[in-house]
Amino acid sequence: AYRHLSEFLPGFVVRKQQQQMVQRVSGVLSAEGRGLIEAPTGTGKSIGYLIPGIVTAVEQDKVLVVSTATASLQDQLASKDIPLAIKALAGAGIPGTQWAGAKGRERHLCPVKLEALTSTTDLFNQGDKPLHDKIGDLWESGSWDGVRDTLPMRIDRQAWSQVANTSASCVGEGCPSYEGCPYYEAIGKAKKARVIITNHDYLLANFANVDKSYLCDSERNIFVFDEAHHLSDKILSA
Repeated sequence: AYRHLSEFLPGFVVRKQQQQMVQRVSGVLSAEGRGLIEAPTGTGKSIGYLIPGIVTAVEQDKVLVVSTATASLQDQLASKDIPLAIKALAGAGIPGTQWAGAKGRERHLCPVKLEALTSTTDLFNQGDKPLHDKIGDLWESGSWDGVRDTLPMRIDRQAWSQVANTSASCVGEGCPSYEGCPYYEAIGKAKKARVIITNHDYLLANFANVDKSYLCDSERNIFVFDEAHHLSDKILSA
């Protein structure tokens, strides 16, 4: 799989440290052990753990859960590193690796809230309605997946909070928009995936508060914590 990277990444150069990381991660995961790896910028750490992590997950019929400290790295993995690793694995004879992202509930749109805001007209209090109308158009057209991070426009916290999914307002399966809800669709996709990309805050919140969360099943999951130097503070916060 590592050798196949050059077919999909123009200018790819084999790096000894990256090869060493692939081998070390593979050995640790195969032995169901624990490992701590530090490597400088430019090593290619994401590929260094993704390839052996996915291979081990396939071999052991488990799920690779990769957790990052920042949403930006989570998005980078989703848009760049995961697709590249999957292509390289397919070239090595491991096709069809499904992956999914897992983010906090509040990062997802609540269609019911959006409909309530866009279906009313108040000429004297427009507020954020023009922005919500644009979001509604994107959602209705199917050109947006309902996740704040992929919204093709800037939106401040207050405006987003008016349409965000929250545990206080969500009624789950009793909601008329349950089918097609971005949050529950994301959960459904993640439960079927071989690889899940999440973040420390969401993963640790599940460990702390959600009994029997699919993210916290230590018998089923292999965990990789990227940006692990933030982990102690995140654990204390959770």
